[in-house]
Amino acid sequence: MKKIIFSFLLLTVSCALLGGQWGLVSDYYEPVKEGKKSAVGEKYLMRQILRGKPVVVKLMLKEEDEKKRNSVQKLIEDSYKEWFSYTAKLILNQKRQTEFSDVLPILDRGIKVQFSAQERDIDFSVMSRKEVLAACDGLGAGCYFFGQKNNDFIPHIYIPKDSFPLNLLFGSSEFTEEAALHEIGHSLGLSDQYAFARDNNTHAVYHSSKPAESIMESNSSLTCDDADGIVNLIDITLGTSRGGDTGWRSFCKDSSDYYSHGKVLAASPYHIEYDAEIGKWILTSMQKGSLAVQSSFEMDLQTNIDPFAAIQEEVFKKDASGRPVWARASTGENVYYSYIYDKKTRLVVRGEKVALAEVWTPAWKNKKWRHFPGQQYEAYFGGDGKYHSMLAVFYSKQGGVLDYGEGDSLVLPEKVVHMLFDKTRALEYEEWAGFEMENLSFDSTESFAKLEVQVQAEQQEHYINALRADLLKWFEKKVK
Repeated sequence: MKKIIFSFLLLTVSCALLGGQWGLVSDYYEPVKEGKKSAVGEKYLMRQILRGKPVVVKLMLKEEDEKKRNSVQKLIEDSYKEWFSYTAKLILNQKRQTEFSDVLPILDRGIKVQFSAQERDIDFSVMSRKEVLAACDGLGAGCYFFGQKNNDFIPHIYIPKDSFPLNLLFGSSEFTEEAALHEIGHSLGLSDQYAFARDNNTHAVYHSSKPAESIMESNSSLTCDDADGIVNLIDITLGTSRGGDTGWRSFCKDSSDYYSHGKVLAASPYHIEYDAEIGKWILTSMQKGSLAVQSSFEMDLQTNIDPFAAIQEEVFKKDASGRPVWARASTGENVYYSYIYDKKTRLVVRGEKVALAEVWTPAWKNKKWRHFPGQQYEAYFGGDGKYHSMLAVFYSKQGGVLDYGEGDSLVLPEKVVHMLFDKTRALEYEEWAGFEMENLSFDSTESFAKLEVQVQAEQQEHYINALRADLLKWFEKKVK
C-alpha cells in the first residue's frame, strides 16, 4: 500500500503544522491505484467539487469531545468554503470580474460539505496535540495522509483541538483554524510550501516562481498566493488555457508571475530528475501545459570527465528570469538546466549519455525554517566503469559534511569517503571505507609477487592522496 503524506520526506510524508508560494502536489497526475488509468487529480477533492458534488466528511472525535461536534463541523465547513470565498473576494476587490468570468460562478457556488459515518470522501480526526503528533509520526501538529491507515484509499486529516496551551504558544485562539485551512489545502491538491519541503512535494511544473506568504507555508490566513493556487488548480483540473500564450497576472501585486495552463511563464521549460528504478536521468519539457518525456539518459561510466574542473559553456537559451536553460559546453556537450523553487539541476549530456549531473539545494537543520542556514551541492558522474557521487553540505553555524561514493551502483557504493568540518571549514574527522588493499596470497620466495603488491600499494596510496586533495579543494570551492 502506498503511503502519501506531505512535507519532510520525499513524496512519502505530509507534515502540516503551519505551512510560501503556491504549488500543486507532485502526484496530482498519478492514478489512485497502480495500473489504473486516472483522471487528472482523481485522488484529490478538487475534481469532484468542480463537478458540483459535496465533500462528504467522516468526523471522528473522542467521546469526551462529542459535545463539540457541532462547532468542529462548522469549523470544517467554514474552512472549505473560505478557500473559494476568499479567492472570489480578491477577484472582485481587484476589479478583475471580466477576466475571471468563467471561474467566478464556480467560486460563488462554493464547496458544499456533508457529514456521514458511512460513505465518505475524507476522514477528519480532531484530538489532543500529543495524539496528533503520534498520529502524524511526530512530524507536526497536524497532517494529511492518503491511503495510510487502511486499504480503502480514503484521505485522512489530523488536526489538534483548540486548547489553552496552544493558544498561549501561538498567541492566538485560531491555531486549530489555521491547521484546518492548511490541511484542507492539501485535500484540494496544494503542496506544502515550507522551505525545507517545497522542493520535494511540489509538482515540477505547477508552482509559482519565488517564495511568498501563504497558508501552505507559515502565514496565519489565506493570501493572494493561495488565490493564485486555487485558480491555477481549477484550470489544471479542467484543462483550461486561461490567458493563452501571454498568460494572466498573479493576484499578488509584488509578483511578476504570469500563468498559462497553470504554469508560470518565467519558469524553465525543462525538468530534470533521476529515476532510480531504471537507473536513468530523465529530461522532460513542457508541451501544451503538461510534462512530456523528451529524453532519458544513462550515466556514461567511461566518460572520465573531471568533476573538479569548471566546465565552460555558451548559453543559447534563457528563461524569463534570465537563468540559463540550454547551453553548449566548450568540449561539445549539451547542457540543460531545470529550476524548482530553490533547487537547481544541471545536466551535461555527451552524445546519448550523461557525463555529469549537478544539483544545488538549500540545506536545512530543522531549526530555522524561514531562511537558508546552509547549502548543499551534489555531483554524479562516471569513470573507469564505475558510478561516482559527491555531496557537500555546509551549515554556516554548525560546520559541514563531504561524502564521496564509488562503485557499481549509484545508490550503494562500494567505496566511501566521509569527512566532517567545523564551522571554520577545518577538517575535524575523516573515514575511508572500501579502499583497503586486497589480501593477496603469494609464496614468500616469489619476489616478483612481493614487488607487484608493493607497486599496487603505492599506486593505491597515490590515488587516495590525490583524491583526498581534490575532494578538499572541491569542498572549499562549493561551500563558499
